[in-house]
Amino acid sequence: MENSFNSKVLVAQVSEADKIAFYKKTYAHVAGGVLLFVLFEYLFLQSTTIIEFALSMTQGYKWLLLLGGFMLITNYAESTALKTSDKNLQYLAYSGYIFAEAFIFIPLIYIAIAYTNNFDVIKQAGIVTLALFVGI
Repeated sequence: MENSFNSKVLVAQVSEADKIAFYKKTYAHVAGGVLLFVLFEYLFLQSTTIIEFALSMTQGYKWLLLLGGFMLITNYAESTALKTSDKNLQYLAYSGYIFAEAFIFIPLIYIAIAYTNNFDVIKQAGIVTLALFVGI
């Protein structure tokens, strides 16, 4: 199934061994993305300056600017992944997308921690996410 994306072969049309290899690669990339998201989020939440900036971006028109920036990064990452065959550039674009996703989640996670006065909600969400990955 090497380079099947460029030759327009559907996963349903390949052998069982190729399907299994494709699914393993796909879920390995998704799991890596989730781990990178957790790492970025952890690093973001260590800085009060970043937290205050992210929270300030939720006020009024600034939220639209934040969403617009997120859309631009998402569009760039997708177009880079589709236009180039350089794996390193594709991984860099994927990492940039995950970085933007982690940044846009800062206010949500901060509010969840602030309202519960502890980190238990985030731990429970992490356990459920991990269980879903293991289940898949």
